[in-house]
Amino acid sequence: MFDYIYHGYQDEAKHMKRVQAALKDDKRIPDALKVYWVRKVTDRWYANVGKYDVRLALRRIEQNCDEIRKQILSQSSLEEMIAAHDFYMGQVDSSFLEVKNQIQAVIRMVKFLQRMRFKYVDHRCKIRYAFLDSEDRDGICDTILTNIHSTIQDRAPSCQITCEAKGAAVEDAGFFLELAFDYWEKYVC
Repeated sequence: MFDYIYHGYQDEAKHMKRVQAALKDDKRIPDALKVYWVRKVTDRWYANVGKYDVRLALRRIEQNCDEIRKQILSQSSLEEMIAAHDFYMGQVDSSFLEVKNQIQAVIRMVKFLQRMRFKYVDHRCKIRYAFLDSEDRDGICDTILTNIHSTIQDRAPSCQITCEAKGAAVEDAGFFLELAFDYWEKYVC
C-alpha cells in the first residue's frame, strides 16, 4: 500500500487507495499515485534500455532539487525565501536554462506540425541544435515554421533548414537538417 495523506482524503474514500487503483479507477486519482506510476514506468524504461546510470543521475538531481526546495521553504519570511531562491538560481549553470529554452522551441515546432496533422519523428531530437542561438531563438523558430508551412502547402518532399549561430556560447557553429515529408502517413522525419 502506498500511503498518501492529503487534505480531505477521508471524505473521498474510507480506505487509502492502492497503487493499482490509479490504473483501474476512473475517479479522481491522487497526484502522488500519478507521480508514482510515471516514476515506475520511467525507471523501467531506463532499465530496459540499459541506462541505469542515467536513472541514478536523475534521482540525485531530484534529491538535490528537493533539498533546495526544503531550504527555501524553511525560511522564516517571504523576503528570506526570495533571497534563498535568488541565491540558488544564481548557482544554476546557464546552459541548463538554455536547454529548457531549446526544448520549448522544439515543442512549439512539434505542436505546429500536430496542428497541420503531421507527426514529427526525430529520435535524437537533432532539431534542437537549430535553437542554440539564444539571441534569436524565436526568429529561428519562426523561419523554420514558415519553411515547413510552405513545404506542406507546396507538397514538396523535403525542406532544408540551415542556421548560422550568432550567440557567444556557440560561436562559429552552424546547423543543417533536411526534413522529409511523408504526406501519405503524415510523418515528418
